[in-house]
Amino acid sequence: MSTQATRPAGPDGATWPGGVIYRTRENPERLAWIVLLASFAVFLMLAITVPLAVRYGIEFTTVAQNATLDPTQGTVLLYTPNSTEPIAITELRNDVPEGSTVEAGDSPTQATIRLISEGDSDEALGSVQIFSGTRLRVAKLRSPMFEMSGQPYQVRLKLTRGQARIFTNSGQQRPLAVWLETPHGEIALSTGSYQIAVTDAQTDITVSSGDATLVKEGMEPLAVSSGLRAWMTLDTRADAAVSAAQNLLRNGNFTESMKDTWESYVIAQNVTPGKVSIMERDGR
Repeated sequence: MSTQATRPAGPDGATWPGGVIYRTRENPERLAWIVLLASFAVFLMLAITVPLAVRYGIEFTTVAQNATLDPTQGTVLLYTPNSTEPIAITELRNDVPEGSTVEAGDSPTQATIRLISEGDSDEALGSVQIFSGTRLRVAKLRSPMFEMSGQPYQVRLKLTRGQARIFTNSGQQRPLAVWLETPHGEIALSTGSYQIAVTDAQTDITVSSGDATLVKEGMEPLAVSSGLRAWMTLDTRADAAVSAAQNLLRNGNFTESMKDTWESYVIAQNVTPGKVSIMERDGR
C-alpha cells in the first residue's frame, strides 16, 4: 500500500487552485520576475501620469471671479444664480458672481458691468455697457489659480436681446479671452472695442477697434477687423465684413423719385406751397 498523499481532482478533471500555489513554490524565480515587472510597470505609469496631472492642474485650474455692476442711469435688475426673484440695483455692487443675469428695462436705463481685474488693481480688464431693453448673462468669469499657468483670463457672456458696447484689454500677466453668445451664434473678441445689437431676427456687430470672429455651426468662421461690421441670423451670416459706415438717409442724393422716400409739408400758413423738381446739371 502506498503512503503518498494525493490532492483530489476537481470536476471535469480540473485541479484545485492549491495546485497553483504548489507550482509557484516549486518555481519562486517566476514569481519574483512577475512581481518585479508589475512593480516596474506601476512605477512607469506613476512617473508619467503624476507629472502630467500636476501640470494639467497648474495649467487649467481656475477660480471664479466677481463682476462689478454700476447702474449709471435708471434701475437695473439683477438675477443671481439659482434665484427667480430679481434684485433692483440702483447703486454700485461689486459682488456679482458668474451665472448672474443683468436686465435693463424699457425705460431710459444704462449700466456698466466691469469684468475681471488683475491682482489688487481696481482697473478692470474689460467692461460691458448695456442700454434699455437689454438682457445680459455673465455665464463665465474665471482667472487661472496659479501664476505659472499660460491660460488667459476667461469671460463668456450671453446677450439675449438689446444693445451692448464691449471693451476688452489685456493684462500685464496674461491676455483676456472673451466669448459672446447670442441666439444666432457665437463671437470671439480680442482686445478692442465692439458694439453689438441683438434682435429676434439677427445679431449685428460693429468693430471700432480690434478683431472679432463670428462662429456659426456648419459655416466657416468670419473675421471682422477694425472699421468693419457683419451680421448673422439663425440660418446664415454675412458673406463678408463690410464697412462700418452706414448711410442713414434713404435716397440721400435724390437720384430716385422722392415720392416714396421723402415727405413734404408746409409749416407757414396762408402761403403757396413751393415746388421741388429733380434736375441734372453738368452730369450731376
